[in-house]
Amino acid sequence: MSGALREARRRVGLSQAELAVRAGVSRALVSAIESGRHVPSVGAALRIAEALGTTVEALFSASGRRTDVVGIDGKPLRPGALGRVGRVGDVAVAAPLAARSALLWPVPDVVGDDAGASLLPGAVADGFVVAGCEPALGIAEGMLGSRGPARLVVVPCSTAAALDGLVSGRCHAAVVHGRPDDVATLEVEGVDRWHVARWRVGLAYRSERRAAIEELAAQPVVSREEGAASQRALERAVAAVAVRPARRGAVAAGHLDAARIGVYTGMPAVTYEPAAERFGLRFLSLESHVVELWIAGVWREHPGALALVELLASTAFRRRIEAIGAYDLGGCGSELSSRRAEPAT
Repeated sequence: MSGALREARRRVGLSQAELAVRAGVSRALVSAIESGRHVPSVGAALRIAEALGTTVEALFSASGRRTDVVGIDGKPLRPGALGRVGRVGDVAVAAPLAARSALLWPVPDVVGDDAGASLLPGAVADGFVVAGCEPALGIAEGMLGSRGPARLVVVPCSTAAALDGLVSGRCHAAVVHGRPDDVATLEVEGVDRWHVARWRVGLAYRSERRAAIEELAAQPVVSREEGAASQRALERAVAAVAVRPARRGAVAAGHLDAARIGVYTGMPAVTYEPAAERFGLRFLSLESHVVELWIAGVWREHPGALALVELLASTAFRRRIEAIGAYDLGGCGSELSSRRAEPAT
């Protein structure tokens, strides 16, 4: 969408300011639309299209159009894959539905094909793209609605993959978790940070009795991808008791997926405590983790960023997460110190 507007404006030889005057909108609005930070109202879209001598559909509708859509890892969407999609600047980023928990299956926006990807009828690549492995984002996604620039597009992935996406400009924000000292030393500049929660990671397992790490690690374990903070917690715990490394069983897409696979396979699963409780599994805690939301500073005023930060601090969100159990929500939504690059001297 932003690319089409920019191209149409340059084709007729107008600056952003000149287009704004012709359309009766602010230059800031034109800039925000072109940068992907804002989706115009119907009235503004009509005036902009008229000022450029074209149609709203040509400028702002991408339905059925092939577009370059990538995953959080920068790879193209595979043929046949369905996904939700949002635009980070000029990059359309998909959250493949196949990578999400089976408990969540939102309406898809895009389908991959041999030529790239096609947006489905009525879909627009807008919204606020957040990557990470905090399942509560699924609740936030539902509460913020399914259309418009304030909608949430959640890309489930490990903390490491989320941070890589944030640095590479493939998501607006990342949810990270880990031991407090580990999170404090992560090197990412130019982000603003909010506290989300605290919870414990460990092994969920089926048993009538409590089991120790030595016993659980001797079995194949439902694992997470390399770089996942919960997987590293298991590796540290196994090393601390000097037993052989746990054998990797199925690789889960996230905390909920790990617990679900553990229920059906009987294997211990690397996950977090709320998932173990919801699936009726025992839980062996390995570490307590802090969870933070990191938003790239350039996107701090994005409508989706504003809506998400407001939601985190709301009673409506807090009560829904408390109902899940095993969440410590003290300070949820409070802003932490920013990580800004020092000015050059």
